[in-house]
Amino acid sequence: MDFVFSNSPQRTATMTRSMVWAALDEGHIIFEESSHFEDGSWRMTLQNPELTIPANPFVYGHTGTVAAVAGGAAPAGWHVAWDPQSFDALHWSQVYGDAMWNHASVQFMALEEALARWPDQGWHMRPCGADSGPKAFKGFFSDRGGLDKAWSESRQGLERAGTMRVAVSAARLPREEYRLAFMQGECVDASLYLTDGRLTLSRGAPAHVLDYATSVARNHPLPSTHCAVDVGIDADGSLGIIEFNSLHSSGLYAMDRTQVVRGIARTWA
Repeated sequence: MDFVFSNSPQRTATMTRSMVWAALDEGHIIFEESSHFEDGSWRMTLQNPELTIPANPFVYGHTGTVAAVAGGAAPAGWHVAWDPQSFDALHWSQVYGDAMWNHASVQFMALEEALARWPDQGWHMRPCGADSGPKAFKGFFSDRGGLDKAWSESRQGLERAGTMRVAVSAARLPREEYRLAFMQGECVDASLYLTDGRLTLSRGAPAHVLDYATSVARNHPLPSTHCAVDVGIDADGSLGIIEFNSLHSSGLYAMDRTQVVRGIARTWA
């Protein structure tokens, strides 16, 4: 099987390198790509021009990599398990309902309206709607400074759009957050990644967390065949889905990379 990895310096250092080594150890062919934002869209360049272009590789990188493939900037026949509607917070609210974290308090509105109604602190915000792309900015808690930081870390080169739709809810920080890698409805591996908002890495997840996510997947189709499911646990033990992310651009934290690569090789088509 062929894999295409982003050679973005940040991704290479933080998440891609370990996946590259795991794929090589499993005997897979590796390609590199470089994605960049130009003239309003994401572009992709393969870094191995001497090799035959793979027909249907699994692409792994950042949200720009996902946008480039989904937008047709990749070679013909390539695809990613992502579409804007399925990974939109409004869609999650409609499909998964009470299974979502803090579902009862979430409201949807334009960014400029949200900032006018909640100018200071006490809320959580994430982008939603067709104009938000794979991830216009990272969801964040609290204040206007959080928005500026989230924006500067993501959509570089794009102007802030006050009419962008956002999902706003009361700030409710989970005690623990786990990420589960689902492929074709099966959880292949999992990792703890946050405790009381602080980075805490440990492979695996408690049985009740796995059971909860699996139950959600069985009752409603997940947003894609290959996605990361983030589950939060409250202090009282209650559970909820924090968000879904494309597996093509998700950090794997303490997951076993070999297990993830084997899962992809078994399920990607």
